[in-house]
Parts: sequence; C-alpha cells; structure tokens
Amino acid sequence: MRLQNEDRIHVTVWRDRKSVEREMGKRRQDRTQENWFRITIPGGIKYDKTWLMNSLRTHCRVPFTPVDFHYVKNRARFFIQDASAASALKEVSYKICDEENRKICIFVNQSSEPY
Repeated sequence: MRLQNEDRIHVTVWRDRKSVEREMGKRRQDRTQENWFRITIPGGIKYDKTWLMNSLRTHCRVPFTPVDFHYVKNRARFFIQDASAASALKEVSYKICDEENRKICIFVNQSSEPY
C-alpha cells in the first residue's frame, strides 16, 4: 500500500484574503452592470420614435423606461435596466407590424451601463 501513495501529490492552495474580497466586490459590480440591456431594432430608422415606442409599450406586457434612444446606421437602439422588461420585449419580436405589414424584429442583449 505504501508504494501506491508515493506516486500521489498533495497540493494545498492558500488564497490571499484581500484578493478574495476584491473579487467579491468585482462580482457585485458586474451584477449591477448585468442589469442593463441593449434593445436593437434593425431597420428602425424607418420608424418615428414616438410610433415605435408606443407600439412597443402597447404590445409589451411589462412597463419599461427607454434610456438613450438613438439611431445607429439603419437601426433604432435604446437601453433598459429591467430584466423582466427585457424578456418581455424579446417576446414582442415579430409581433408588431408596420404600415407596410412588415413584422418588426427586436434584438435584446445584455449590455454595460449606457454612457
């Protein structure tokens, strides 16, 4: 039996308590950042902001507050900070039709806090 145990190596790892506390603080900050979601509507530049927001609010089962609405190239984009609203907006994708009867696609991605 003694020969079998000689081939094994036992390693003990000691962690610096301050680095563990720093890591925990970083995780808390990351959780705060994870609460933001970027909502992107491809081709959204075709739509008036008021019409688009009213359509989204009408179809979305959870109220939301858009932050930093803007157009990037041909997309409409804004941010929200509520995970349940983000999920509800994702469900609305392809359920809103524009005046030409085209369905509107909505992309929802986790994001860092908007500027």
